[in-house]
Amino acid sequence: MNQKKLALVIALILSVNGTTAWAAQCPDDIHSLSKQEQEACLAREDSSTMWWWIGGGTLVAAGVAIAAGGGGGGGGGGGGDGDDDDRFDDYDDYYEYYARTGTWPPNTPQSVIDAWNAAHPVNPTPSDNVNPTPGGDTSNTVYFHEHATSDQTGVSSFTFAQDNGKVIVDTDSTFSGVNQRAVWVKGQSVEVDVLAGTTTTATRDATSIYITGKDAVVNIAGKLVATGDDASVIDIEGINGHVTLQESSEVNVSDSGDGLELESSNARLIANGKINVSGWDSTGISASGNNVHLTIGNTANINVSSLSGTWRDDDVTATAFDVEGNNLEIVQQSNQFYVGANATGIHAETEYGGSVIQSGTMTINGTGATGIELESEGQSNLVATNSGTLNVKNGGTGMYASGRNAQLINTGDINVHNSGSGMSVGSGATAINRGRITLTSDGTTTGTLSAMSSRGNSTLINDTSGVININASGAQPFVWSSQRGDTMTNYGKIYASGVDVTNNYQIGTVSATQAGVLQTSHADLSDVTINTGFTQSSDATNVTFDNVVVGEDLSGAENIRSTSVVWAAEGYKDSEGNVDVTLSKKSYDSVVTDASVKSVATELEQGYTNNALYNSLNQSSTEGLNQAMRAISGQNAGQVRQQTRVLDRRFDMLSMQGVTNASGFSFNAINKNSQAAELANDARYDMISVGQTFTAGSHQYTFRYGLARLDGENSSNSDSITGGYSQFLGIAHRLDMDGIAWQNRLDASVHQLDSSRAVRYSGVSVNASGDGQYQNMAFTSALSKDFTVGESLTIVPTAGLRMRYQHSDAMQEDNAGDWNLHWSASDKQALDSLVGVDLRWQPAPGLIVNAAIEGGPNLGYKENAGSVTLQGAQGARFAVQQQRGGQINGMANVGVNWSTEQTQLRFSAWKWQEDGDKDKGLTLDFSLRF
Repeated sequence: MNQKKLALVIALILSVNGTTAWAAQCPDDIHSLSKQEQEACLAREDSSTMWWWIGGGTLVAAGVAIAAGGGGGGGGGGGGDGDDDDRFDDYDDYYEYYARTGTWPPNTPQSVIDAWNAAHPVNPTPSDNVNPTPGGDTSNTVYFHEHATSDQTGVSSFTFAQDNGKVIVDTDSTFSGVNQRAVWVKGQSVEVDVLAGTTTTATRDATSIYITGKDAVVNIAGKLVATGDDASVIDIEGINGHVTLQESSEVNVSDSGDGLELESSNARLIANGKINVSGWDSTGISASGNNVHLTIGNTANINVSSLSGTWRDDDVTATAFDVEGNNLEIVQQSNQFYVGANATGIHAETEYGGSVIQSGTMTINGTGATGIELESEGQSNLVATNSGTLNVKNGGTGMYASGRNAQLINTGDINVHNSGSGMSVGSGATAINRGRITLTSDGTTTGTLSAMSSRGNSTLINDTSGVININASGAQPFVWSSQRGDTMTNYGKIYASGVDVTNNYQIGTVSATQAGVLQTSHADLSDVTINTGFTQSSDATNVTFDNVVVGEDLSGAENIRSTSVVWAAEGYKDSEGNVDVTLSKKSYDSVVTDASVKSVATELEQGYTNNALYNSLNQSSTEGLNQAMRAISGQNAGQVRQQTRVLDRRFDMLSMQGVTNASGFSFNAINKNSQAAELANDARYDMISVGQTFTAGSHQYTFRYGLARLDGENSSNSDSITGGYSQFLGIAHRLDMDGIAWQNRLDASVHQLDSSRAVRYSGVSVNASGDGQYQNMAFTSALSKDFTVGESLTIVPTAGLRMRYQHSDAMQEDNAGDWNLHWSASDKQALDSLVGVDLRWQPAPGLIVNAAIEGGPNLGYKENAGSVTLQGAQGARFAVQQQRGGQINGMANVGVNWSTEQTQLRFSAWKWQEDGDKDKGLTLDFSLRF
């Protein structure tokens, strides 16, 4: 709510006492204040507002009037301030919310409620400008004729504030201009009746009848006229609004006007009269809100058109009915529904589902004309079903849908003449024909003439009961492109009379005995494909489909191809000249070209069946099948186990860099928000380490313990940690013997980790989750000797051995259905040689520079990587790919340490490698002792 701020600016520009005007303004986030703080602030602001009106003079008042002027028409008819009311930084925000919803928002200050009740008593006062008719109990009713005036408006503007009241429009009125209206109707359960024989007109931003409050009921028997930018005859804001346009009603809208606007959840609209909409950006009836129900009755007569031409844009489109909101429902029963060029009959937009049912007759004629248009923006289905008749002519579109989960279904008749499309989809939508679509023309088509068309990433299906009749030269049953991500399938029947429609034609298979049929003649079938849809209901590996193409003079049957590289298609003519196709399954191992998945393909072949897993292997390319085999076998997995070794190394670095006191106790911690706490695929951890070092003669002992909590999210990557805990334990011993140090160290860790494995290949996107335990242990024994060069450089060579053991428990995955894997237990043992050198240079007191490198090859390596079984392939078992032994393993780091009695600044960089697993890091620490 910015009225006072805008008024302030105007007052400052006019130099009228502007020095204190801002003093009482409340903050923008007033709603976050306590209830008492809100009341105090609003009271001060209200006092400041009073100063504006009384002490600011007429120029300030003019500024406030300009700021409060509102957008008339489409913006609420001037009843509001044109600003959102969800900031609650002013009284008016609370008022507008209450007027629209009938309830006060949470934490509304009591002073606001009291002020509203004082200004809007249950029984109206003379200030409400209500003149009840004399006689009887009619104090809650007002007639337009009581406010009649001799000027051109016909009625003097007034406000009616009465719960359960009634406004009767019994005379003509005309209002024009911003913030102009005949009546503002306030209150709950108010009824407005527009009587037959009356004409209510709004032009140029005006709103004739503005209604705020819940449960409003509007009955329209007369004529409504809206013309000019944003003009609207009736504007309703409030839940549970009910509007009925009776058979005698007439709504005429032109030149960017809006006949009736409804902002109301649970709204009910019934249209039984005439609605005429013309001119760009004009709308007959618009409704926004959840659970809107619109019925267009069988007596309705609808005519909508916009500017002629070949372009289509939101700015030039005229719309008869525009409904936006979740769970919407539209029923169209009229047989007199006409849509012209650049116009839309019914537009429905939702995020969480809805339906449009067309059982009447609609005529769609002209370029840019669309009968029904859907826009889906969310997860739930938005479905438009035609069970009546759509007559499409000269470039129009019967039904159009865009967005995922938007769906068009035809169970009735769609007739397309000369040019245009019966059903068209884009942006992930689906069109399904279960009725009849007929294509005709007066001669040669002048543009695209199709039963169904797709504009990208969408699906066209002629279902088993679908029939497409093509009786026009140049017409096509489907217009689509696989390069744009479109798919097309014919499970039904297509009759092409003397027209070759085989370009990019796909035969759909429903079962082992049923497939789509194309009836045509004089056609070349070289570009025809057949899909493998039958595998969803059959595990047969050799099937024949008879009469998939019926007609005379058919050629190229031998070139019919399967849509899957796993199946071989053989097309041929039968004794009657019709075309049959036989599909034969190839073995997976004969198709894959990646040697690493040959054994996987062989195992899968043994358990072939018709479940979702095997259906997904009907890939269109060899590389697609290779990728599928790698994904389902878990070949790309194993990163979780590798990350446990990274965590062990991170614990080593954290404990070595800990702060140690004089008694030998050390402590260190890292927060998951630190960059140093990042793991692969966005996993993070919190970690602490504690240690204690003590000496006994020439022996030195160090004990370390650590704990880490891991956090991550399901990732689109192959393998990722999503949660869990890790524990670390370390015991070290050092013995100094005549200048030689013998060091022994035992490290162990246990990791209980939740993980997610992504299975991604064409047609499949699932995440399998697992919960596994991983154990690591290492023992290191080494000898070292210090050599001092000069006074500041020390060189320490080291030689020794390291023994390692890793074990992973068996794990069962969940949440991926047929793609779940069961991992057997696995383990790894290794013996590494260890040779290294440590350089320490102290050029000045308190400053130490060090560099160290150690490592060596495997002296021994043994791994049992285990195996996996696949839930959707009973009996199939795949070996897990092993890591390679014999590599050079090691660690290198460099660091600088500067310290005083109370402070320490430390920089270090390091890199680690083990059996192909790698990690590196860079740290900068500052510590202060006190």
